[in-house]
Amino acid sequence: MHLKIEFTAVFKTPFNVGTGALANTYTDRPTIKNGQQRPIIPGSSYKGRLRHTCEQLLRTLQQNTAAACQSPEANTMCPIDVAWAGGYCPICRIFGSPNLHSPLRFSDLQWEANVSLKSPTEIRTGVAIRRSRRVAEPQKLYNQELFGPVSQTRLKGTITGYLVDDDSQQLAALLIAGLRHMHTIGGGQTGGLGHCTFQTRLRIDGQLQNDAWFEEGLAQWLPTM
Repeated sequence: MHLKIEFTAVFKTPFNVGTGALANTYTDRPTIKNGQQRPIIPGSSYKGRLRHTCEQLLRTLQQNTAAACQSPEANTMCPIDVAWAGGYCPICRIFGSPNLHSPLRFSDLQWEANVSLKSPTEIRTGVAIRRSRRVAEPQKLYNQELFGPVSQTRLKGTITGYLVDDDSQQLAALLIAGLRHMHTIGGGQTGGLGHCTFQTRLRIDGQLQNDAWFEEGLAQWLPTM
């Protein structure tokens, strides 16, 4: 079946998604932007967190810590258990593994608000904390670039691809549940940054699906009595 998830991340607090590069910037932690200098969230930045969330949900639903392989170490990831379909756990069949390509494409999140901003980001100063002593670290003053100048920052993205196994409805439902249980993206989460909620809309073979379809698929993960 062809799957398309349209989702919106609604941010309650500013966020920072690091670029890994400091060229031509005046801050220690710049946030990544597109060609129009509008901040984006690359698919790779939320895919790993989404995978971890789905792993936790699957183990909880099945009441079994062995319901998924042990990522992200390659030597503890699929294929390692012939009991799973084709030797791959449900999580690897959604997100891929070192030996299996993911059947899905995770798009970047783009800010689509029709608002003209003179400066879409702001610089915020902070200081590293030594938590064992609850004091500021000496010589550890830093600043970071944050995005979130509007009351509710909304970034939109899609997850698209094909699921071909008999349990495709279960896999799609697990992916939706993972999105709905993600509440942070980016760095600085302990400082209150990147808190958000996800709104989702699911299409299967072009047809919009309601929550009843999602709940039916999710219920199939529960162990049979």
